[in-house]
Amino acid sequence: DLFLNFFGLFLPPDLAQKFLITTILLFLVFAGKRLGSVLLPKKPALVFLVSAFFIFNPFVYDRMGYGQFGLVLAMGLMTFAVSYLVEYLEKKQNKQILLAGVFSGFSILFVVHFVFFNLIFYSLFLIITIIRRREYAWKKLIPSLLLVLLIVSAINFSLIIGFFLNYLGGKDFLNTEITRQDFIAFQTVGRDIWQAFSNVFLMGGFWGK
Repeated sequence: DLFLNFFGLFLPPDLAQKFLITTILLFLVFAGKRLGSVLLPKKPALVFLVSAFFIFNPFVYDRMGYGQFGLVLAMGLMTFAVSYLVEYLEKKQNKQILLAGVFSGFSILFVVHFVFFNLIFYSLFLIITIIRRREYAWKKLIPSLLLVLLIVSAINFSLIIGFFLNYLGGKDFLNTEITRQDFIAFQTVGRDIWQAFSNVFLMGGFWGK
């Protein structure tokens, strides 16, 4: 809404929406391009395929269809964060860790569930660092990761305060407002467990099961 209101200062409402959607998709393409460039340097054809995959896949198609543009943007932000983590493995520059923290913080700000995805990637990053550099004093990385945690917390300060203030209210909402019909409406589509699994594997639909 903040973005739409900002673009609405210069553009008609319908054009502002189109501009916002296009911007989000372009951001996703550049995120994929940066990750591909870090993983596959000097292989432009493969980098192009990686960047194209970031918009031409069932997950993004579904989320855009459901109007979950914030989730798509959060995916792009997290991809930038992952690219900086991968780059750090080669260059060992603290600014890459800090930039990863900034992008991670904003991905969580747009979709709070991304805290779990970020935790997975940062855990993998720490494990890979330990495995690849046995002689490397990986403990020196801990202060940088603590700084990342501080950056993420600062960006999401309002969410953290809101969580503690509204925890009891949210708990009451879950117990009283969400019924079995809601779980049925958002269950994973499939005639049997194998078809449901294939839909999840192909990143389509909802993932109730």
